[in-house]
Amino acid sequence: MEKNKHERIIEIINGNEYEVIPTERGYAYIISVALSITIVCLFSHMNSLALLFHDVLIEIGSGTNGMTMILAVLCINVSISGLIANVALKRFSLRQVGLFAAIIYTCDKDIKEDDAKEITNNDESQIGNTIENDLKCRGFKNKIMAVMDFLNLSLLKDLVLLNLLIAVSLSLLIDNTFFVIFPLYLFDLKFSVAEVAGCATILGASDLCGRAFLVIFCKFFKISSELIVYSALVLTTLTRIAFFFCSSHTSLKLITLILGFLRAFVQSLNTVVVADYIPENFSAALSLMMLIPGVINFPLMTIFGFLHSNTGSYLAGYIFLATTNALCLIPWTFKLLRDKIDK
Repeated sequence: MEKNKHERIIEIINGNEYEVIPTERGYAYIISVALSITIVCLFSHMNSLALLFHDVLIEIGSGTNGMTMILAVLCINVSISGLIANVALKRFSLRQVGLFAAIIYTCDKDIKEDDAKEITNNDESQIGNTIENDLKCRGFKNKIMAVMDFLNLSLLKDLVLLNLLIAVSLSLLIDNTFFVIFPLYLFDLKFSVAEVAGCATILGASDLCGRAFLVIFCKFFKISSELIVYSALVLTTLTRIAFFFCSSHTSLKLITLILGFLRAFVQSLNTVVVADYIPENFSAALSLMMLIPGVINFPLMTIFGFLHSNTGSYLAGYIFLATTNALCLIPWTFKLLRDKIDK
């Protein structure tokens, strides 16, 4: 393989010259930019949820419980989306499903809340009726097998994949919970609205810098995505432990800067970790990765709300989140050690 003067890559196969061109003919870069903008629009609001709802939650006396409930509803919706995506990906490509979802997200802005609730209730009713009628026609055992096949739950028999899915999903859930509650914690420390907004800006800027650094880093260093995400999660856990001992404005802003930078590594490569492990069935694994947070979220948020209600402090909840995150890293550590020994 060689490059000519026009930087065209030429490969010689069986004496014949072939020009090597990108599979997407260069459009992959345009798609990547569009996807990045879409992701920013989808997830950037999460860091501002507490700022948006703070006054309302204070007026109704809900506070932390209300914010954790908002996050719980969000995660449940993501899980439902995972189920829908699981079905869609059986017939359409990842790009087609993603484009359709982006269009629906854009158009859905105009749907009234009451209409959305009515649609959801109707859908749940129809699903319930369908399942009930189907159970009458089929045996229970066959039904269980059909559901497992439909949801690709058989993939969970692979304990390594199961551990990866739980670790990646739970780390994202904990990360989102941490930063959604973070503004409330700052308000509790008597930060002003402007100072809380400043911390949110620091978080967003450091996240962006982290993603830019990741692109350069991956270009010059060939390190597996799994090792990068694992290392970032270990550093994140250690940084959160340091966070427990911070109370000054300067130290908290520094911690926010570090966590935002590390967050870019985890959120950018989490799906790549799963794709590298099971490339032949990635779409099904991705759907399960979207489903798991909804299952885990309710008990997680319940415990967090209970700790805050009974201690009157956010630190207890944050310690619980950090501990849970650390526990997920233990089996992952053994997996990496086993991989190293096998090599």
